This record gives sequence, structure tokens and C-alpha cells, in this order.
Amino acid sequence: MDEIKELALIVSKAKLRAPFWPLTHETKSTELLSLFEKALSNRHEADEGQSQGNSDYHLRKQKLLLEEQLTNSLFLQDARYFSDNERNRALYECAKGWSAMRMLLLKDARRTAVRIGEQTLKTALHYEFSEISIDIARILRLHFGLREGDVKKFQYYDNLCEHLGQVVGWEDLAEQLYARLTIHYVNNKSTKSDIASQAIQALEQLEKGFKETNTYRFLLSGYLLRLMISTSDNDYQAAADICREAIAVFEGKPYSTHLPLQILYYQLLICYTQLRDYENGSEAARRCQRYLTEGSFNWFKYQELEFVLSMHTQRYQEAYLVFLRVVDSSRFAGMPEHVKETWKIFEAYLHFLFHLENIQPATQDKRFNNFRLGKFLNNVPVYLKDKRGMNIPILIVHIILMIQQKRYDEAIDRMEAIAKYCSRYLTRDDNFRSNCFIKMLLLIPANSFHRAAVARKSEKLFDKLKTVPIEVARQSHEIEIIPYEHLWELALHSLENAFVERRSERFRRHS
Repeated sequence: MDEIKELALIVSKAKLRAPFWPLTHETKSTELLSLFEKALSNRHEADEGQSQGNSDYHLRKQKLLLEEQLTNSLFLQDARYFSDNERNRALYECAKGWSAMRMLLLKDARRTAVRIGEQTLKTALHYEFSEISIDIARILRLHFGLREGDVKKFQYYDNLCEHLGQVVGWEDLAEQLYARLTIHYVNNKSTKSDIASQAIQALEQLEKGFKETNTYRFLLSGYLLRLMISTSDNDYQAAADICREAIAVFEGKPYSTHLPLQILYYQLLICYTQLRDYENGSEAARRCQRYLTEGSFNWFKYQELEFVLSMHTQRYQEAYLVFLRVVDSSRFAGMPEHVKETWKIFEAYLHFLFHLENIQPATQDKRFNNFRLGKFLNNVPVYLKDKRGMNIPILIVHIILMIQQKRYDEAIDRMEAIAKYCSRYLTRDDNFRSNCFIKMLLLIPANSFHRAAVARKSEKLFDKLKTVPIEVARQSHEIEIIPYEHLWELALHSLENAFVERRSERFRRHS
């Protein structure tokens, strides 16, 4: 059903005229239309296989038929409705032109095919669509070489094919090298100690390519590899310089380059967040907005960073409004699991802030009245496995929520497991700040949940934490949703100046 929903959202926005509407002439269009509307409205009764007595087999058949018709309708859309991005619209038109050329050749309509191919190739070359360009150039080379015997045109397309072959080779290599390094970060946010050296080796393989090509695809992966080296070494000032250089290059292209600019402004915002340069961070966020399409994957990733920037600047209400904008988006349900889990973690931190009266939810928003820790942990299975990455903020928010809710015995039981967790997973330099902070949390039951006693006993660890500021810590920028210095103040605020004698004596050794 998720695939149908994606197609349904695209087709519904395309505003196809009646003659091209994919459901109009189908004999069972009423049934398909109902399925279509359910996909649009997030109703999943159709997935339960029991609508109006239909068999599972019939329902699956209807879904396949609807998916086929919605897919076919993609070729009937006007590019203006396909995207609000100039380059994406051009890609859509080039893809249609390339497809039409191929289909006409199958019907031996060569004159029309060649005319469409030549027109499409001009656009594809302008926008640096190398793969479409080389395929059309190969077809035209064959046509003018074997069919028309036009030496001049054959030589032109032959040279073009040779050049584009080298370009595509460099583009593919750059993307492959970058993807090989990035894949390890999709579901695991822990620091990889050798990532910088691997990125340096990758750039060495691309050194000749930087002299031979400067296309969109190649430069994007190349700049991202350069950024990976700087950010892995926590040199965010150098990374910001690379971002600004790359932004200038892509803004200098003879066409709009929204995707690279989205990515580069996103990376620039990370740099400014880590550098605590919130004025420039806000400006980068404002500029990035121009290149984002609401509901796109990059839009969701950008919202993550805007949320974190708001949390780091202690603008908690603004962070809540970002959260609300995301989870209420019609596209949120279709996002990958790791994206949805990130916002589940954010929600837990907002719940903590809500009970400290640091955020004021909308009147209709009741989710903070019904937040359950057990359900939260069940909703983040991917990141629970990320022991040196995103499992850290999960573990921390679990502890502070139990303490906030005065579930002291449960907190003590959980602390025993956490002490072992620290010794097993948080001993490396890249987890220094997290190690310090969790040891500070262990002092809470050790000092009977007494605010003043905990504050006094934690002073040395707190000073130790501050010796490695967040901007130089060797850790993923996602780990500290609220900087530990701020979070510790909030955690202390949730305690009372009264001793709570439970089984906290087992933690005396940590004080």
C-alpha cells in the first residue's frame, strides 16, 4: 500500500485532465477509485483484506492494477506539475524524450526519433544529464554512421560518446566511493575511527577526475568526500569553508542546482551548530528553505537539524513547532524507519521538557499526556542496536524520564545495566562526553536523588565534561539532542532537595 500511496500523492497533485485520468475508463473504476482514495487519506482498511467480502487474491490484483495505471499516468503529466525545480522538470522532459525516441525506433519511425533525440540531447547536455546524453549520442552515432553515412555528424557523436563515457565513468566512481563510506552511517551513528583515512584514499582515486570533469554528479560526491574528512576530524571550521566553496560552485552553474545546495546548506548548518555559531546557523537555515520541497526526504532531514539547532539554543518551543510540522506531514508515514525513529527519540526529549514546563503543546495535541516509556522503546528497534551511536540518547532519555516520573526503583535497576553498558561501549575517546554524562547520571541514585547532594558530588565530572566542548568532541553530531551541559541542569531541576531512600546504597561507590 505504501507504493500506491506514493504514486497516488504524485498523480493527485498533477491535476491530470479527465481524458488522461487513469481510472476513468476502467470497467471497475469505482473499486479502484476507492482504493486510490484510501491511499491518499492514510486509511489502510484495504490492507486488511476484508473490504466488502473481497478475497485477498482479488484485493492484491486490484492493487497491482491500480499501481500499473498510476505508473502509466506518470508519462502523461505536465512537467510544471511534476516538480517546482527547474532541473527536475528538465530531467522529466528529457526522460520522456529519451523514452519516446526509443519507442519510435522500435516502430521504425526513425526520422521522428532522430529529431526528438537531437532536441532532447541539447537539453540533456545543458543540464549535465550524462547518462541520458550518452545513450542518445550512441543512438545518433549509429544512425548517422550506418543509415545516413554522414561523416561529419558521425564524427561529432563519436567524439561526444568518447567524452561522455569518461564523464560517466568518473561520476559513477565518485558516487560509488561516497556511497561505500556513507552506508555505514544510515542506521548507525557511532564514530568510525578510520573513515577519514578511507575518504582520503577515495579522493586520491578521484584526483585525475577533478582535472577532467566538473559535472553536477561528480562534483557533488567529490565535495561530500572532502567534507567527510573534515567532519571526521571535527574540523568544522574547515568543513564550513568547503561548504561555502561548493555552494559558490553550484550557484555558478547555468541552471538551478537545488539538490546540492540543499545538501551543502544542511552540512553548513551542522558546522554552525557544532561551532555554536547560531547567528550564521539561522542564516544558513533561512537560505536552505528556498531549495526544499516540503515532504521530500531532504526536507525531513533538514527539519531534524532545525530541531536540534533549536534545542541547542534552548528555544524549546520552536523545537516543538518543528516536531509538530514533521509528524503532521502527510509524507511522514512513508519515510524510512530510521527517520521515523529519530523523531520518536525527539518526542521523548520533548516529553521531558513538557513536564518541566519548558514547552507548551498545542491545545489539540494530547500525545504528551499519553507518553509511555515501554512503547517508546518498542518503537526504536533500529537505533537500540546502535550501541555507540543513537542508542546513547535513547538510554539517557530513558533514565531522566524514569527519574522525572519518580520511578526510583526502576531507575536503580536500570542504572545497574547502564554501568555495565558504559564499561563495554563508552570507553573510546569519541564517547568521552557521553561517558562523563552517564557517570553523572549514576550519581543520582548514589546520592539518594537529592538535588543538592547530586550537584555537589558531580562537580568534578561536570568540569571534566566541559574540558571537551561539543564542537571538538569526536562524536556524531546527532548524539547530543540537548547539549549535556544544558541537559544536566534540567535533570537536576527535576530532582528535589529531599533524600529518597530506596535501594540506592548499591550506588554509593560511584559517588
